[in-house]
Formats: sequence, C-alpha cells, structure tokens
Amino acid sequence: MTNIKKYVIIRVSLLNIREVIIIDTLKRLRINAKYKQKEIAEKLGITQGAVSQWELGLCVPDIKYLLILANMYNCSVETLIKAIQATA
Repeated sequence: MTNIKKYVIIRVSLLNIREVIIIDTLKRLRINAKYKQKEIAEKLGITQGAVSQWELGLCVPDIKYLLILANMYNCSVETLIKAIQATA
C-alpha cells in the first residue's frame, strides 16, 4: 500500500471517530439534561426530526438556537459550537 493510500485511510478513520464523538456530545448533552428530542423540538418550534438530524450529524442547528440549547443543556454556547463545528 502506498503512503498516500495509508494517509487517506488513516485520515478518513480519524474523521469518522471525530464525527462520532461530536455527534455523541450533542446527544449526551440532551440526555444529561433529561430532555427528550420532542421536548427540545417543541421548545425551539422545530420538528423532532430536525433534532434527530443534528444528533446524527446530518445537519447542524441554526445559530439562533444555540443560546436556548446551551441554557437547556446547562452548558456554554462555546461547548455547543465546538460540538457543531466538527459536523459542519
């Protein structure tokens, strides 16, 4: 295997691990705050599917929701931004 192929495989593996950690962070924050996806969705006026997509890494929350999420999850906006940046 060439060095380029090894680099690509290692890089993809690291990115996948990073995405799993970040996606898990959003879900873990919600669960630790004792909220269901439906409750988050209702508070934000969005669908439960949108919250699910954030946690699956399919999309990221709009910036207008970050302060509300931070308050609900009892964390800083910076924590959410760090979690979201890796999925963008």
